[in-house]
Amino acid sequence: MFVWLEFRREEKMSTIFLKILNISITAGWLILAVIALRLLLTKAPKWISCLLWALVALRLLIPFSIESAMSLIPSGEVVSESIVSNQAPAIDTGFVKVNAAVNPIITETFAPKPEASVNPMQMIVWIASVIWIAGMAAMLIYAIVSFLRLKKQVSASTPVSIKTSEGSCRVMLCDDIKSPFILGIFKPVIYIPSNLDLDTIELVFAHENAHIKRHDNIWKPLGFALLSIYWFNPLCWIAYILLSKDIEAACDEKVIKDKDRDYLALYSQALLDCAVQRKRISACPLAFGENGVKGRVKGILNYKKPAFWIILISFAAIAAVAICFLTNPSNKKLKQTPPEVQVGFAGSEEKLQAECVGFADPESVANAEVVHLESEYMPTNEELEERIATLHADDENILTLSFSDKPSDVKVEFFDEINPSDEVGFSVADYDMQTNSMVVSSDSNYTYIVTAEWEEAGTGFYLFRISRDGFAEPEDEDIQSEIMHFSVEIPPTSEDDSQDEIKMSIPGEFLGYEYVNGQYVVSDNESYKYKKILVGKDPGASCIGKFVVLTNNPDITYETVSKSLFSSNMDDWLTDTAIIEIVAITDKFEGFSVWPTKSTLISHGYDEKDHPETDIPGETGDPVYAIADGLVFYTGFDQKKGNTIKILSADAVIEYTHLDSISVNAGDTVSAGDTIGNLGNTGLSTGPHLGLSLTVNGLTQDMTDYYKN
Repeated sequence: MFVWLEFRREEKMSTIFLKILNISITAGWLILAVIALRLLLTKAPKWISCLLWALVALRLLIPFSIESAMSLIPSGEVVSESIVSNQAPAIDTGFVKVNAAVNPIITETFAPKPEASVNPMQMIVWIASVIWIAGMAAMLIYAIVSFLRLKKQVSASTPVSIKTSEGSCRVMLCDDIKSPFILGIFKPVIYIPSNLDLDTIELVFAHENAHIKRHDNIWKPLGFALLSIYWFNPLCWIAYILLSKDIEAACDEKVIKDKDRDYLALYSQALLDCAVQRKRISACPLAFGENGVKGRVKGILNYKKPAFWIILISFAAIAAVAICFLTNPSNKKLKQTPPEVQVGFAGSEEKLQAECVGFADPESVANAEVVHLESEYMPTNEELEERIATLHADDENILTLSFSDKPSDVKVEFFDEINPSDEVGFSVADYDMQTNSMVVSSDSNYTYIVTAEWEEAGTGFYLFRISRDGFAEPEDEDIQSEIMHFSVEIPPTSEDDSQDEIKMSIPGEFLGYEYVNGQYVVSDNESYKYKKILVGKDPGASCIGKFVVLTNNPDITYETVSKSLFSSNMDDWLTDTAIIEIVAITDKFEGFSVWPTKSTLISHGYDEKDHPETDIPGETGDPVYAIADGLVFYTGFDQKKGNTIKILSADAVIEYTHLDSISVNAGDTVSAGDTIGNLGNTGLSTGPHLGLSLTVNGLTQDMTDYYKN
């Protein structure tokens, strides 16, 4: 139990640190913007600068940010929380060239090795989080010790009653201080050196009382508290130093704004008389004679009341900075469901929903076309109907397309399944955007690719077939079929860059391969060590997907393959993996009635955030059963989860962990009640038990909610 709690503590600590790190990076851009704006708004009131620093504090305090198309932040999450578990760790700076230069080095240096017992990136992040906590503790201890030393220094102070035109406040005279200051957050006290004359004391009191009215005794300690959290960011130190100067300058302006030239001269002289040199940065006190006295005196003597139009411009600048730097850039991964496309013949009520096999961000692609390669395998009409949405027809020839959201451009291409051309793979159809229709041939069976573009949403690729009744399959077994791919041309980043292609196979095992001497050999004599089934869900997708791949990478993931399909970064493209099948899982998981093992006890229930699985205790060796019919797509060992089995049942992924042994293999089909392994105590486990997690259509669920008995 102790080991598990310790692991969870480390995991949470690393997650919090990465969150703080990302907030710090995004706030860094805001700090740079504020520094630049301070230089432009030199004639604006100094309290305007304090408002700008308030935006920085807001950015550092709030753990989330809304997205905006007007955001100037390059990346809202430079270091993803998943970097500690990714097989290919990488960062997203928001700059393509920087990512291309840095990420290969990060991946090569910190990618986990199969034989290693510890993920190097996980260890680095954990060490960094420990250093961060140590630094934060040191900063807070320094602030507390400094406060206590000051309290001791002024312990022999004498209270005095001072009433001026500025009002009254608690004032203490002290022999052991050289400059006046305020001490205290909620009950501030003004401490004044006892050697000052009455005229100077009145000027000092006016300044310190202005601090209290502006609540600077709260804002400055808050700034130091934020600096203690984000101490590792040099820009935060610069921000705190400038904030301290701006607080003093704003307070000076508040005192002198309605005074004559003689008062300004006396105030400046008092400031010089109380000037001290402080070499350390502190949370408190608010001292009269600190923070750039020379610059403050110059500003006081040259003070002119700002024009109203300058204040208006300043507010407009604050609003612009808030919109552009308090928000994160819109997520480039599409969040909306791809628009639906229905096909049917004119005059017929029968409609078929074309299958969306790809949806690309508009910033990632310039245009799309279909290319083809040759294969020795020709799928039958029945096999194609199982894999591709098929519209049956006799002699109808006017086809209409219906879009749930009107696209800005549509291109339709088709492929003759019965009599494929030797020279041309796909031909472009004559599609009428005005009537959303086209004339189709009735002399063969055809596969159609619809490329629809939406200016805001992106580019979608849709697939369907028209099967004409009465057409026989070609009898020539040597006829070669086409491997259909989507090829997306990436806009060149410079005039010297060439056009590159990304290819994505359409659903169906169109790639011919054989299993020879322990390897998978495809028709072009490329060989692969593994055949893997990958299951996952893309952002914005309406359903989960399944990839079947041939690969030489034992750690290949669904996310890696999915990312490669439309990524504009060449480093993301697959070089050691061939996709042989892509299927969208539309069946719905309805529940189960077979309990997974002998024991019916639950030792640790489901919690969406902290424990997204259900723990069932038992004896080592107890049989573990498949709770529903499905396909085993993963078996293996994980350092945390131990021996693991993953089963795909409709749109649900059922994961069994901490097993003692596994009785099935990836690719096996199982029925509810089949024995798939034995209960155990492997991985990070506190005792013999079965961990079972249920994910339905990409969302974790409590398995007990789906249990029918």
